[in-house]
Amino acid sequence: MSEAPPSSSSATWNAGAWFGTTLGSTLWLLIAAVILTPHSGAVAANVLACFVVPNAYAAFLWRRRAERSFFAAARGFVLLVGLCSFVAVYVVDRAGLWQTLSIPPSSAPRVAAMYWSIAIVVGALWMMFHVMERARTRM
Repeated sequence: MSEAPPSSSSATWNAGAWFGTTLGSTLWLLIAAVILTPHSGAVAANVLACFVVPNAYAAFLWRRRAERSFFAAARGFVLLVGLCSFVAVYVVDRAGLWQTLSIPPSSAPRVAAMYWSIAIVVGALWMMFHVMERARTRM
């Protein structure tokens, strides 16, 4: 993976930071898919897709990094991870397997708390990247 040529839109792109962040923010989906596999292959496949889709998009964004700013790409990625997280939580909950993902099972957070947590984190990150890009373009 070579670095993008220096430009104002790609100055903050870094392979380690980008892929570390993208994989790190979606790893819980992969772990959930593995845990769910013995309980329901279909649910596990849906959750696995929620892991694959944002990571494929992250690879796409990386290949096109010279064409867009890091902050714009990060905002798009954050929104997609949020959407996939909502879908994964919904699918697992509808299948009645939510408790399966906690050790011990009685310690699982309420599903509504997960939705709110996802929404708050995604909203805060999106806004942070927006503000950082605005500050950078004003320099």
